[in-house]
Order: sequence, then C-alpha cells, then structure tokens
Amino acid sequence: MKFKGTPKYQTKMIFEMSGMLQFGQSKHAAKKAARTGGARNPTQYAQATGIYSFSTYRAYFKTCTELLQYAADIHGIKRADRLTDEIVNAFLLTKSDVKLASFRRYCAALTKLDAALSRLIDRPPQWNGVLQDFRASAPVALDCEQPARAYREPHALVAQLDTGSDARLVAELQWRAGLRVSEACTIKSGQMKGTTTDNTGKMFGLLEIKGKGGKVRTVPVTIAVYERMLKRLECEPMLITPTLYRSQLRQAAHRSDQQYTEHGTHGLRWNYAQEQMNDLVGKNIVYEVALTMVSKLMGHDRAGITSHYLRKG
Repeated sequence: MKFKGTPKYQTKMIFEMSGMLQFGQSKHAAKKAARTGGARNPTQYAQATGIYSFSTYRAYFKTCTELLQYAADIHGIKRADRLTDEIVNAFLLTKSDVKLASFRRYCAALTKLDAALSRLIDRPPQWNGVLQDFRASAPVALDCEQPARAYREPHALVAQLDTGSDARLVAELQWRAGLRVSEACTIKSGQMKGTTTDNTGKMFGLLEIKGKGGKVRTVPVTIAVYERMLKRLECEPMLITPTLYRSQLRQAAHRSDQQYTEHGTHGLRWNYAQEQMNDLVGKNIVYEVALTMVSKLMGHDRAGITSHYLRKG
C-alpha cells in the first residue's frame, strides 16, 4: 500500500487492506480463538481480531482520522506509516478533557490502527507502550465524573491561616511549589538547596523533594516562601502533622467561604498546576512541552495524570 492521500482516505485503505473489517462475523468466536492462541492483553487481541460492527468501525475511523490530521497539522507528518509513539502520546494528551469511557475508546481505536499498520508493513505494534501507560493512568487522570478541585480563591484561603504558622507554610508550599501534604509537612533544613534566577533575573528558592516511590525532584518556590522556610527551620523541624494541617485548612476554607470537602488539601496542587501551565503557555511554550515540565515538577510519572489537574470547575 502507498501511504498517501487525505487522512480519511489513508484510514479507509489501512483498515480495508489489512483485513480488519469483518462485518457480520462473530466477534465472540474471534476473541475465543485469539485467547486460545495466547492473546492476553489489548495489543495481542487487536492483532488477532478484526472489527465486527459498522458502528465500531465508524467510531474508530473518526478517531484515527483525527490522529492523522493532527500529525499532519502539528507535526508535519502526512503518512500513516511514519506515525511515532511520541505523536500518538501528544495526540492523546489533547484529549484530556473527555470522559473516561470516551478516552478508552480512543485508546481502543489507536490500538486497532497500530495493529492494522503492523499487518500491512510487516512490523510489530509500535505504540503499545504509550497506549498501555494511558490505559493505566486513565481511571485516575480522566475521572471526569468528579468535580474539579482547584480552589476558587487560593489567596483568600491561605490568608485565613495564621501568619508565621506551620499550617500557613505548608499551604503555601502546596500552592507555590505543588507539594503533596506528606512532602510539605516534613521539610527539613537539608532539603533547602539555595537560590537561583530565571532568564528574566527573577529569584527563586530550590527545594529537594523525595516523593512517591522514593523519587527525588528539585522544585522552585517563590523567594518569599523560601526565606520564611529558612528562618523557620533555623529553630527546629516542622511540627505540624497532616491531620492537624487538614483541620486548620478546613477552618480556613470555611472562613473564606469555600468548600473544603470538594477540594481538600490536594486542591492547592490543582491551583499550582493550573497557574504554572498558564504561566508557561503565556511565555509561548508549546502546550505539550509545558505539560511535561509541570508534570516533572509535581512528581507525576505521566503527563496524562497532570492534565487531570487542569480541568476547570
């Protein structure tokens, strides 16, 4: 097959010429045969089976055409056989605002397209790693039935906490550095790594954070918060527990006329993610690059998880 023509034409020819279209045949029998043949995961099933209903084909066709159009418009790649897992990853990141069921259909469609391409050009599926990662993170990152958790007025919330208190520092570390509660409540002097400046000359403090799974990352924080942390840690380690902090933040939310139960402590991490993304995109950094940068700062394994934090209420 010659991979040329419009995204719609290429998608049509890929599915037709690969033998994927098996309308009227039994999907159940095909899956049973695939299982007998050793298929155990979505990629293996996609390789061994076809598409058995026109409605499924129509949904897959739409998604695959969107991918090819995206690759052409954004990455300059106009041939389906030249798609890479990086392009597939970037395309799926643009779908971070859909419902979980819809996102799973996107992954299923692209798995089938990858399988069809592998049949046509005699290569193993190339996108299974990316698609498996997105499938694994989707239940957390795309649980759109849950409300967005960013606080409406983080300034007002933090202002209700006593100036100079540990609770105020922890809240500002969550809001200004994107730390988890467990990370912010246990800061020690050895984690203070000095100051630096960005390309505009603005000064920041640097914190070394050991997060989930023991992964270490360096996070910038405003110089005002950094200097207050230095002064606080001259005396003794942080004394506040996550339980006490949550109690004080709940009271602060009530005093600032905001719902703690909808946002919790994690809401301030949502505010951090959204503010960082707005800042980076405002500096003309490409969305996908900005998302990756914020993901690393927050200690996420996958940018798809971070995209969840960008949903508005």
